[in-house]
Amino acid sequence: MPNLSSKFLQRHNDSLTFVTVSKKWNSVMELNLTNCKKLKIPFLWIKHIEVRSDNIELVFSKNSDCFSILECKSSATYLEKFFFRSIEFLDYESWFLRIDSDELLSQKSLSAIKGSILELNSKYVYRIKRLWIRKQDDSFFYSNNAKSSQEKSDFQYRLFYSRNVLLDSKIHSPGIVIKKFKNLNQDLAIIHLIWIIENLNERIEKIKSYEEILSNAGLSKLRYYLPEIFPEAIHDWTLLNPDDQLIVSEWFMLDSKNRF
Repeated sequence: MPNLSSKFLQRHNDSLTFVTVSKKWNSVMELNLTNCKKLKIPFLWIKHIEVRSDNIELVFSKNSDCFSILECKSSATYLEKFFFRSIEFLDYESWFLRIDSDELLSQKSLSAIKGSILELNSKYVYRIKRLWIRKQDDSFFYSNNAKSSQEKSDFQYRLFYSRNVLLDSKIHSPGIVIKKFKNLNQDLAIIHLIWIIENLNERIEKIKSYEEILSNAGLSKLRYYLPEIFPEAIHDWTLLNPDDQLIVSEWFMLDSKNRF
């Protein structure tokens, strides 16, 4: 069992914890952290360090009130293999909001999620719609094609109570077993930036890597990773709402400064 004496684990018991899994820190995470600090939501970075060992080694390299880094040394090539092991390691009760390193939440959306925690049923996993966006001129638009044929939106299982979920290590799974679920407020959205962050060749390589792990794990996701191969009319591009437009514009300016 881990040492539970840290401020991070004690102070935020039975509340909301923002968690991101990635190998490297980036400007998207920086902006999400900034909004978490404004709202006093603890931010946990599970830093994946890829090693050859089949064992999963977990250790805190930074641990404070608002920001902690849990280093996860693992040979896993995708996060579902080790994500929930990290949550188990923490061994405390909390609502966890998992947001990927190429995804943004506006401060308004994050505040709404925090404000709804006491009204949620801990036996359910909650879904949040995700918007896949591109930049056109000085504005950002989302595609209405980046979703399954059975759903109105690309819903992601991202908000769950740690004590009431089980591990699911299959690729493209939420990392947890879904028994009961509900949708959060339809006005909330995770903003996915991959079409801006990664170029076409990088996304093709990502599809190939998924195929190496499991047949059809990449080819079944073409509508999500290769918008360029679909006719423009199918996308039905829609302008982001003002709050989401603002947070993406803020990130874009921040990222441009970091790159240039």
